[in-house]
Amino acid sequence: MPPAGLARRVWRQLHDRRSARAEAVATAWTVAGQRLARAQAIGEAYALARAWQARLALRQAAPAMLRDNAEIARFRRDAGLVPGLDADMADLMLGLNGAGIDQAQGAFDSAVAALAGLTGADPAALRKALAGQSTAALPPEAPDALDRRPDLRALAARLMVSAPPRGLSPAALQAAIGAGRQPWAIQWAAAEAHARDDLASAHRAIVVARDAAAARAQLAVKAQRLLADARLGYRNGATGFATLFAAEAAGLATQEAEVEAARAVTVAELRLLSAQGRGETPTGACD
Repeated sequence: MPPAGLARRVWRQLHDRRSARAEAVATAWTVAGQRLARAQAIGEAYALARAWQARLALRQAAPAMLRDNAEIARFRRDAGLVPGLDADMADLMLGLNGAGIDQAQGAFDSAVAALAGLTGADPAALRKALAGQSTAALPPEAPDALDRRPDLRALAARLMVSAPPRGLSPAALQAAIGAGRQPWAIQWAAAEAHARDDLASAHRAIVVARDAAAARAQLAVKAQRLLADARLGYRNGATGFATLFAAEAAGLATQEAEVEAARAVTVAELRLLSAQGRGETPTGACD
């Protein structure tokens, strides 16, 4: 039988090796979690850039019809058919839309710059790439699985040093966690509860975002139908310019709201992917 001192040294060496191995695995999963968070940030930045790009396109497409409205209003004013207020309102619509174009352009430029900062891409090259149609697609939904989350995997690796032996049965391990008497069990139970809350919140956010997007889409269809009727009525002399003014504003506002609602869905889906821990696995170490 080896001396007690030697036995303690051997045990300490084994413990230190196990601790070092656990820390290496935990570090690898921590890095994977950081990469996952960065991927989510990039995805959200891309969605924001695309949203402002779409809103800018809506604003840039509006002046043609607004100028047509203004031309009709000035013609009727000059003919004495309507007060000069109609032409003034038409010019105001054009001016407001011009300011909207400037705002959307500035927001789009800022979004592209933020995306470039996250990806390291050249802003000019990124803007050129965004000129094409989006081909980005998120992976299909999958069932929740806590064992994919990098934060839990990293914590599990670190707790292996202080947790029960690897040979403990899953039922006994779960009982130990449920009892919550050991510090490691308390820490693990809290982390697992937080992960479940995070997943539940992400699922609720997707439902809310998708419901809102569906409602915005229906509202946009209704607004476009009313706008078409208002334009036709104004050209036929059956509708006043104030009605047309309100219809034009509502038509653009609902289209922009539809764009924002679609972005919110994308952000919610990205959040769920992150909460599920999908997309990143550690490199350089395994558990």
